[in-house]
Amino acid sequence: MVLRSILLKVSGEALAGNQDSGFELAALAWLVAELEPLVKNQILLALVIGAGNLIRGSVLKSQLTGSGLRQVTADQMGMLGTIQNGLLVRDLLTHRGIPAALYATHGIQSVVAPYSVDDARKAMANGKLVICAGGTGNPLFTTDSAACLRGIELGVDAVVKATQVDGVYSADPQKDSNAVRYDALTLDEAIEKRLGVMDGTAITLCRDNDMPVIVYAFRKAGALSRIIEGSAEGTVIRPS
Repeated sequence: MVLRSILLKVSGEALAGNQDSGFELAALAWLVAELEPLVKNQILLALVIGAGNLIRGSVLKSQLTGSGLRQVTADQMGMLGTIQNGLLVRDLLTHRGIPAALYATHGIQSVVAPYSVDDARKAMANGKLVICAGGTGNPLFTTDSAACLRGIELGVDAVVKATQVDGVYSADPQKDSNAVRYDALTLDEAIEKRLGVMDGTAITLCRDNDMPVIVYAFRKAGALSRIIEGSAEGTVIRPS
């Protein structure tokens, strides 16, 4: 499956690299280096980044049990974290000569423009890498759900999820040596087998809108370019 447009979902933890939190220059440089050839080859790109390197709403809520912090507020803090990551990555891309546009669900005056489908599509058509921050704009939804939603809205060929492992397995390969890797699945199979590819809302959204999902190893050199070319890489999860 040769792709001309994708939405790439990268976790916030990926930006931290080998650190527990924050940013690692090597990890940031890796992301930019993987994206650069795609832009040069005129692939239409959108990017959603998590905020786990800065904050996780669900974790924060559990850490502060009894403090009065509401889950809604904790999730809103996480959404703001995705904007911080988006600002950083936009500047790094621009520094490398890669045109990028950052949008956030609700926008912040003088900081980041509010997201609109039309503006984002126009920016992509003009050769800009579009970064979508702020999640879905609603609490209780993951950035995986945001990635799938934005991918569907922007009409990309596939949602591509970067992970720590080289695809989807029957179990966590870092914990179970008997875990089996899948080369291909259908979205229905991924849901029925509860493989944890994404949260249920995200994967169901893709199934209901016939959006393919590809899962690959973030730190595997050239993997993203091979996915674009249609080469066997990671796990391809197709509509039924």
